[in-house]
Amino acid sequence: MNYLFGYLAIGILVFLVVIGSPLLGERKESDFDQLMREADARLRKTWWDRLLAWIIVPLVAALIAVVAWPLVLFTLAKDKWWPREQPDTEEEEEFAVAREHLLQRRTIEEIEAAERVSDPLGAVPDLAFVHLNPAWAKFKENLRPDDELWSFSAPWKDWGGTELCEGYAIVRDREIGPWFIANRKLPSDPGD
Repeated sequence: MNYLFGYLAIGILVFLVVIGSPLLGERKESDFDQLMREADARLRKTWWDRLLAWIIVPLVAALIAVVAWPLVLFTLAKDKWWPREQPDTEEEEEFAVAREHLLQRRTIEEIEAAERVSDPLGAVPDLAFVHLNPAWAKFKENLRPDDELWSFSAPWKDWGGTELCEGYAIVRDREIGPWFIANRKLPSDPGD
């Protein structure tokens, strides 16, 4: 019986700390709190609503807090000392351009001419890759005199679906170096 009283006493103490700590601190009521209190008062017009809000709900919450406090402590301890086993998941593969994805050797002038958007209304700036132009300029800074630029088209499985990544890669000393993705699209046909 003493254990039961001790158990309940600790539960009551936990409940009082949880409930009392916001009440002890100095708290300025915000405009939102005042609006919520006024809306709540308009909704609670009957004596049953007020009884429910001021007596029944707090008593049920207190009862749950007094009885269930060890479950919370157990859950916290279990997470700290016995972390859950992570399910074996496939390690996500990073996108990479392979030699078989390379299509055609290109020059900067050819690429910029192909990637320029013609807009007769002038709403789009006359730049290669339009909104990706700053990234393209940064990509070009990686070019060395002996580097080659190649266009590529590579399938990429991400988030359970396949998309086609198209862009340009730097080939340096027969190795594929940095790449610039200019377009991503979903295959129009599952056979693509």
